[in-house]
Amino acid sequence: MVSRIFIRTSAIILSLSAVLAMLILGLILIPNSPLPDVWNPRKALTPKAAQNFLTPYKLRFAITDFDACQLALKDLGVKFKVLPDKNVSDRCHIQDQVWLSHLSQAKISPLKTTCGNIIRFNQQRWEHWGHRVAKIDQIGIYNCR
Repeated sequence: MVSRIFIRTSAIILSLSAVLAMLILGLILIPNSPLPDVWNPRKALTPKAAQNFLTPYKLRFAITDFDACQLALKDLGVKFKVLPDKNVSDRCHIQDQVWLSHLSQAKISPLKTTCGNIIRFNQQRWEHWGHRVAKIDQIGIYNCR
């Protein structure tokens, strides 16, 4: 038989959990939330900020949402220009295309790619064999066949 103390304790814990969940939800949903942007799941990815458990979620959102992606690139100091979508066929197209001319970490020869590719590329390590990457030469990133 379950004791009354166990039932009462369980009810208190459940009530406190519900109050805590409502408080956290309230902090996230209010327009001027006191939560720092890096801890608020509704705020865009800030790539220069310290990573936390929300970073993968925000990264996926920035890769799939063109406006959020552009904000992330600006935060990184990437020089880019938005280009029109390239539609050759149903199987050959580039959406959310940008022209990249400069990364904040290394020199790169200009290229056309998607905004999401640049975000993914930026998440890579910038050291190789103990040395900082200074220049990246590319020979193309997209080819329809």
